Amino acid sequence: MKISATTQAAIGLVLVALAGPGGFLLYRSVLGNHPGIRVASATVNAPAGGLQADSAPAASPAPAATPPDHLPDLALPDTAGVLHKLSDYRGRPLLLNFWASWCEPCRREIPLLQALHRRHGDSTQVIGVAMDFKADAMKFAQARGVDYPLLMGEKGGLAAATAVGVPELVLPFTVIADSRGDIVTVKRGELHQDEADLILSNLAALDAGRQNLATTRLRLSDGLRDLAVIRAKATAKTRQ
Repeated sequence: MKISATTQAAIGLVLVALAGPGGFLLYRSVLGNHPGIRVASATVNAPAGGLQADSAPAASPAPAATPPDHLPDLALPDTAGVLHKLSDYRGRPLLLNFWASWCEPCRREIPLLQALHRRHGDSTQVIGVAMDFKADAMKFAQARGVDYPLLMGEKGGLAAATAVGVPELVLPFTVIADSRGDIVTVKRGELHQDEADLILSNLAALDAGRQNLATTRLRLSDGLRDLAVIRAKATAKTRQ
């Protein structure tokens, strides 16, 4: 079943769909059983050029698509309506964060993204893509004092998520790209400080020529998986 442009636009206007405990979109109510729309039950980190094992056990984990090698040419509007191609964000490493105002994990990670923008904005770009109604996203961003650039995914968000390798629409997720626009990995689920430190240190090493792209992808894939396992074990222990 092919999704038409009209249907995609309509999906963008039905972003009040239910969200599960992990912030996962239930678009199934809009598109029925379309194979590209899945309800995920575990976060997955998918490096460009290969798949990543689930970061935590789950009965029915969402399969991870392989991200493209480079940021796509697809364009989204900013808060003023000016279109920006994702492929234009070159020159500095990029954290492209897909979020929604109603998504609790998204809301939790925004202070970290703000801190990263303020501390590392000269060397690393933080861009948010709001998978939400524009009015709701703007109201939330203003209330929280979000000061990094935002793109609006009200109409083009589904196409953008698919283009970066997340067709099942798990929120939140963050696309990590180097200064040349090469996608290094996609971090699915809430971003944490230890993960951000790992990402930034590896991007710095890549940009400085101390390691190549393949090594960076592998180190982030393995590192993010290990941190997720440690966090899952710690969470399980506190619940015992």
